[in-house]
Amino acid sequence: MQVYLRFTHFSNSSVQAGVMLTNAIAFGFSVAAAVLVYIQRDRFDNIALIGVALNYSFVLPYFLGLYSILTMLLFNGVTSVERVLDFITGDLPQERTWVLPNDPLRSVYPTKGTLSFDQLSLKYRQDLPNVLNDVSFQVEDGETVGIVGRTGAGKSSLIVGLFRIVDRPLMTGSVRLDGIDLGDIGLQTARRALAIIPQTPLLLSPGTIGHNIDPFGHHSVEDVEACMKKVGLHNIHSQASELSAGQQQLLALARLLLFDHVPRVIIMDEPTANIDNQTDANMQRVIREEFQGITMLTIAHRLNTVIHCDKMIVMGAGTIKEMGSPSELLAKEGGRLSNMVSSLGEATATRLKEEAAAAGRRKQRQTGEGGVERKKDQ
Repeated sequence: MQVYLRFTHFSNSSVQAGVMLTNAIAFGFSVAAAVLVYIQRDRFDNIALIGVALNYSFVLPYFLGLYSILTMLLFNGVTSVERVLDFITGDLPQERTWVLPNDPLRSVYPTKGTLSFDQLSLKYRQDLPNVLNDVSFQVEDGETVGIVGRTGAGKSSLIVGLFRIVDRPLMTGSVRLDGIDLGDIGLQTARRALAIIPQTPLLLSPGTIGHNIDPFGHHSVEDVEACMKKVGLHNIHSQASELSAGQQQLLALARLLLFDHVPRVIIMDEPTANIDNQTDANMQRVIREEFQGITMLTIAHRLNTVIHCDKMIVMGAGTIKEMGSPSELLAKEGGRLSNMVSSLGEATATRLKEEAAAAGRRKQRQTGEGGVERKKDQ
């Protein structure tokens, strides 16, 4: 009911505004007619003519109001017909087909999380310049990638191209997941192969936390509460609109934990931009515990959120300026990432460099243990 009233508010307001305007005009005519008759009363020989004049002038507001209502309703109806015709004639841009006959099954795709960006260029309108220019890089299965850069560098545009929010012909190049070009499969198939935790999660208001985590009721209350407990949320019956920005991020994380089939690729679009350090640490803990071996792309404002990633990408003016492990990029004197870290102050820079070095050593140990295990298997 709220949605219906919201969308009919302006339509009803336009009708009522027209009625008020015509009533004001008719009232002016009626008063003018009455004043004129009073002033010129000595010139009228026939009293019946005075009565007819006053009668018609006083009923004018009724007819003008009725005319206004019918006219505004006609305009509103014609506007609706115009919009329907726009859909029928194809003047409005349409999304691509959601599901194609040859799409891979969701239960088996993707089996890995290998992403490949090949000369990806993107613009938001034909008359605008590119926001991405020939971006090419590869993410291996299970790799964590941090994407940083100044505002307007093209970080979020990578996600726009990945989810095909902007599609061909405004986007050129390709994005491949497990070797399959996401542009060659159905739009819904491509998007369901990925998962995202946005900066501002969608909340169903009014609605409880439990309803927002599982809006279609596909899971039991116990499963929903278990996911809430993992991320640190409580009271399933509380209103989601009362949550803070950090708690909303945790709610989005709980939604992801509730998936029957967790995608092999998870994108985090600046999830910690508006949350405190404690909530950030809680979120990072859940990610490490629940999403091991999942390919993860994280767009971040805070360097401490992504300094432990396997790979870092520094964006600038729609291109990749630097790419490599955090320890490698921090070792470059005058490098972009090194300058960004140094600008945070000596104490913070030292701590981030230590965290990057520790993450690099941990990665080397894991790689070495993996190589030993493979040799034993052979």
